[in-house]
Amino acid sequence: MEHLGRQFAIAMAKAQNPDADFWAVRSAVNGYYIGSRVDRDPAVETLLAASIRPDDIVRAANSSDQLRQLEQRFAGWIQRHSTSTIVGLDQYEPDYSEGSTQAFDSFYFRHRHRRFRCFVGEYFYHLKTWISNKADWNFVTESDPLLPGDALVLSVPFCDTVAPVENYDRIMSICDAQNIPVLLDLCYWPICHDLHIDLRYTCIDTVAFSLSKAWPVGTARIGMRYTRPGTFDGQRLHHSIGYNNNVGAMIGNVLLDNFKPDWIHTSRQSKYKTVCDVFNLQPTNSVNFGIGDASWNRYNRRELLKSYQLDFDPALFVNRICVNRVYQHWDLFRTFCRHELSIKI
Repeated sequence: MEHLGRQFAIAMAKAQNPDADFWAVRSAVNGYYIGSRVDRDPAVETLLAASIRPDDIVRAANSSDQLRQLEQRFAGWIQRHSTSTIVGLDQYEPDYSEGSTQAFDSFYFRHRHRRFRCFVGEYFYHLKTWISNKADWNFVTESDPLLPGDALVLSVPFCDTVAPVENYDRIMSICDAQNIPVLLDLCYWPICHDLHIDLRYTCIDTVAFSLSKAWPVGTARIGMRYTRPGTFDGQRLHHSIGYNNNVGAMIGNVLLDNFKPDWIHTSRQSKYKTVCDVFNLQPTNSVNFGIGDASWNRYNRRELLKSYQLDFDPALFVNRICVNRVYQHWDLFRTFCRHELSIKI
């Protein structure tokens, strides 16, 4: 229930800052279940500190070795997920991406003469970029279906629900038949489970991955883009001349050395069931998110829409509740359940 979630959010806020006044606690609490970013993780920070020496940074900044290594190994690594499968990634060529965002921007520019399309609930960055740049775009609806001349952006799992895309094969078949280029955003793939995707559709132009949803390395901008052979835009140019984020690639290689692509799922799945049961959340394909009913409206997309300066009705979107902070305060959560709910976990 939402009130339990809010009670625990207050407990987390006070644990983080015991001297905080009412307004500071209220401000913190209102943002605790919103968004998707991973907070600081002492274990990951300790690993990076132990794995990277100052002279490693100097060498990485002056060499493309780390870039080449990450680009060569990423596909094999991401496909070693224990419950999710990707078919057809070998038909694409990799290049480093400054997070998945650079891949998005490259796709926009290469297809700037088309009308951009997405489904209601897609990642707000796309909407903000299209609106701010006065691009031609619209949601895909029954009254405005996909048409020749469009370019589709689609997240898998779907951003709003963190679930497999309904009618994925039908959508790809329509795009194949109408020559509609598609960008597939797979940045949630490392935090999800039981997903299956076929990339062998000719319409698929770009496939984008990111490491910042599973590990607290968002500002290192570590992503990977896959495009069809023959694509040579500005992003691929940087790939070809080694003019890219070598230090970010080094951090990415450390993560790949020490974690499997399903690390989040395997390390949190038992705790996730408890969190969903206690807070009455509908499980998703990611242990980082649950779907809340109307009692969770306090944590709907209203604040996120404000931060993106977007004027959409929050009721268009589901109450996607991010529970990352609960895991980070697990001992406190156990105490909360024991004393407030008489539940021992």
